[in-house]
Amino acid sequence: MMSIVTFLAIVVPFGWLCTQLVAFGSLFAEITGIRFTILIIAFAAISLLFVLPGGLSSVAWTDFLFGCVMIVMTIASGFYILELAGGWSEITSKVPGNMIHLPEGLGAVGTTTILFWVLAIFPGALTNQMSYQRIYAASSASVAKKGFIIAAIVGVISGVWASFMGIAIYSMNPGLSDPEMASGWFLTQIPLWFMALYASFIIATIMSTVSSAVQSVVVNITTDIYQSYINPNATDRTLVALSRLMSVIVIVLAVFLALYYPKALGWLVATYAYSASGLLVPIFGGFLLRNSKRLTAGGAIGSMTFGVISAAVAQIIGTDIPYVAFGIMGSLAGFIIFNYIISEKHKHDEWEEDEEEVQI
Repeated sequence: MMSIVTFLAIVVPFGWLCTQLVAFGSLFAEITGIRFTILIIAFAAISLLFVLPGGLSSVAWTDFLFGCVMIVMTIASGFYILELAGGWSEITSKVPGNMIHLPEGLGAVGTTTILFWVLAIFPGALTNQMSYQRIYAASSASVAKKGFIIAAIVGVISGVWASFMGIAIYSMNPGLSDPEMASGWFLTQIPLWFMALYASFIIATIMSTVSSAVQSVVVNITTDIYQSYINPNATDRTLVALSRLMSVIVIVLAVFLALYYPKALGWLVATYAYSASGLLVPIFGGFLLRNSKRLTAGGAIGSMTFGVISAAVAQIIGTDIPYVAFGIMGSLAGFIIFNYIISEKHKHDEWEEDEEEVQI
């Protein structure tokens, strides 16, 4: 059960890894003319240089340094695109009113679309291991709460910034064929000196996510699977060597998959969907039934299996409703059915044992 849980937990960070590789290749192929494949392979190789030397230490320091760059460039790029687009009044005059007016702008894409987005992303956020890391790494409940509050504030700010950049770019180029290329198009419209700065901002953002995702996946594999079940007596030297080997394997696999399916948003939605389909019900259902005799490891395994299979079938069929909804419903059905069957079997076995003891 724990191995299956670990595998499903690394789905989201691995999806981040594929997403960032695709994003880097798509953006810089637009402005450099270098082939998409070459860019992804080169960037993946450079990313390994940040992860292999110091593991978590190198990731922590690079994330901090890149974070500083990101803050500065977020502010700078916002002011620059505002001036480039001719000011806020010019921007608002070129985009539909329902995109910028409040509160109607919040629902401009339609209630159904918003609901589908929530189903596609929110359940995956509830099973994202980063959320649980904030809890278990905190020294107290108050520290964990502060961490979530800060994360929420940063999330809102980044969402506002992304919305503003998107609206501004839309006002300048409403006929853009691929919305995922908005940043790539923006890079072609700015002077060389600012393009270099903005490109460094993008690279810092992507590199930070890639290094964190690789380290997250590798730590799960080496600690939660290898050290816990395969080699409990593994030395630190063995774990470091295995971590480096797994870093290379994870990066290589991500490169192949990114080249096979070069859709950044597609990777994000798919990995969040399968993570939620497998983990949402067992995590929260297990919490609700933690003191109940109905809760079994077999029930959790059945729930995860039914959830992933249901999501896969719905995705293959191509339903209008996000396939994560079918995955969660399948997981819930599996959770109820398997926990009931297995717990009843345990009761029956215990009853037979009691009867044997009475006869003896």
